[in-house]
Amino acid sequence: MVFKRKNSIAILSAVMFLLLFTAGMKLAQNKALWTDELYSLRASVINQSYLDIVSGKIDEGNNCPLFYLIQKVIIDSASFLKIDFANICSEDIADDMARIILRISPVIFMSLSAVILFYFFAREYSLKIGLYSFLIAISSYMFWAYWIEARPYALWMFLTVLQCVFFLRYVMNSEKREIAWRYFIVVNILLALTASLSLIQNFALALVLWARYEKRISKYWLLFILPTMISAYYYILAPKYNFWFLNSWVEVISANLPKDRVLVILFYIVFILVYYVNKFLNLGKNKTQGLNNVYYEVANAFLSFSLLTISGFLLFVAYLKIVEPIEKVGFIVSNRYFMPLTVIGIMAMIVFPVSLIKSTNNKIFKIVLIVLVGVLVLFRLIKGYQLVKI
Repeated sequence: MVFKRKNSIAILSAVMFLLLFTAGMKLAQNKALWTDELYSLRASVINQSYLDIVSGKIDEGNNCPLFYLIQKVIIDSASFLKIDFANICSEDIADDMARIILRISPVIFMSLSAVILFYFFAREYSLKIGLYSFLIAISSYMFWAYWIEARPYALWMFLTVLQCVFFLRYVMNSEKREIAWRYFIVVNILLALTASLSLIQNFALALVLWARYEKRISKYWLLFILPTMISAYYYILAPKYNFWFLNSWVEVISANLPKDRVLVILFYIVFILVYYVNKFLNLGKNKTQGLNNVYYEVANAFLSFSLLTISGFLLFVAYLKIVEPIEKVGFIVSNRYFMPLTVIGIMAMIVFPVSLIKSTNNKIFKIVLIVLVGVLVLFRLIKGYQLVKI
């Protein structure tokens, strides 16, 4: 029975991926290339050798090489199509096949991000929660905004999803933590090769693991120190530009972490605080029976990781505000610089409500929570539909 269920989930995951991939390729084919995609193509892929890319000798503010290496391999592999990528200098010249080739990797990575969330939660929790997680993922603004963009952001989101899933798996299954640790090492190194700012989430992960589970400092040489050295290497070599905010800094954060998802995080924090106050006062014991279970542990551990990651990116915002040039020259601070917060928001909408529902026997509380979350999800889906329609 379990084997059949796992097979069914795997088949459904494959179908979901094919549907997303097909839809993404259709969007990639029809949407014109834009300035940043063309710049990366010319400056960081076509006119660079593999060695130059690996060495960080490209004129990108984020010169970490993984995405550009993938793009160069894809373009070189598609040489038989006789597409003159070197002379693509505007969106008007790029034909449909050129757009597909340039955007195939972000479409794959973003599609995998949603499917992996479904697969994990369907297997570890239930099929309903898996489907719910899939809806949460595809209702996210940043999913649609950067699904087909030939830039590193879909890859960054994909690796962040893997990092979060492996973290939950690590917390849930104490017997297989050594295996999960190896996955952490691989993912953290790939993140460091994708974006220097991934140092923030890698630090958050290492700190939570050290504080809650693994005290041996030697275990962190490969998991954190090596990725940090990689991030530092590429940051030092990267060209330094000025950045300024077009509007409020809140807008760039809320594009990744919208108000409804912040509300869920705050609701969970308040619930936990109330629970511990009641426990301290020896009140309401029977109202929260079974709170100390694996779902509660997963949610609390992920809360620590979430708050540390959010705090890290807020500190980065504070830094940008401090050094922001008065004359507003350079580049506008983009919401895509905060892509991991999109994943934090998605996971928060899944982990925290599910933990509360499974950790209490109070039926009224469960109904109220389900209705509240349902309204928030419906609101986000409508917003997502409006974005696609536009």
